[in-house]
Amino acid sequence: MRPLPRRVYVMVAIVVCGALAAFAASVALAPWQPRLVTWLMAGEIAIAVVASLLVPVPLATRSMQYVNTTGFLLATVLLPTPLAMVEVALIWVATDCVRRVDWTESGRIPAVQTAFNAAQVALRVAMGSLVFRAVSGAPLVTGALSDRVLFAVLAAGLAMFATDHLLVHGIVSVQAGRWRLHGLIRLARVNALPDGSLMFLGVLGAIIAGRAPLAIAVPLAFTVVIHRELASARGDTPVDLLSEEPTPDTRTARGGVPLSAMFWWSA
Repeated sequence: MRPLPRRVYVMVAIVVCGALAAFAASVALAPWQPRLVTWLMAGEIAIAVVASLLVPVPLATRSMQYVNTTGFLLATVLLPTPLAMVEVALIWVATDCVRRVDWTESGRIPAVQTAFNAAQVALRVAMGSLVFRAVSGAPLVTGALSDRVLFAVLAAGLAMFATDHLLVHGIVSVQAGRWRLHGLIRLARVNALPDGSLMFLGVLGAIIAGRAPLAIAVPLAFTVVIHRELASARGDTPVDLLSEEPTPDTRTARGGVPLSAMFWWSA
């Protein structure tokens, strides 16, 4: 694999520092008392997210689709922000450590990519939590959902979707040396339907959690159905999200991978 430009490492450092700052702010501004039901919900969400990260779907050229939107959204609106951020980041690091890939000599995912992906997913949760609090006026989903809280859950999901795509395309654009707007539009279009379906499962989980918190396992289990559908339909979306025509920077060399492929695994 070709060495990454220095500007990529600078960008990764900025994202990681942003995630650490967001975590520190969440701890300072949103203290919480641990409850048994909170830890049980966190465990259910962790199982679903780990499963999704270990079995991604190659939905499009240089893009891996994870069915983790439901788990991330439920973590955002049901768990305290510090706990949710730490959980999703640690899960991403742990699964990257055990996964093996065929595009590096060692077979392991590079540490710089793991650092970026863990930081960006923590920032997604932080942004979703911020939007949820601002719209709902409450820190978490508790009890029956009002119209305002339901709208806040949807708003949080949309904020997380936008944050994910902007951060991923930001790092890809930094690698390429120019902003790839067409890639951002294409990826958003390809991901809109599966992410929308997973988001609505998250909304369903939030509704269920108001009455029976541990029953969130039901919508989390249904993500398996969406995963199977994506896997069976992956050949129908062979879109190149990086360029209109292959170039020396984006074409896959024999025995290697394109420079711009590295960070697409978080999409």
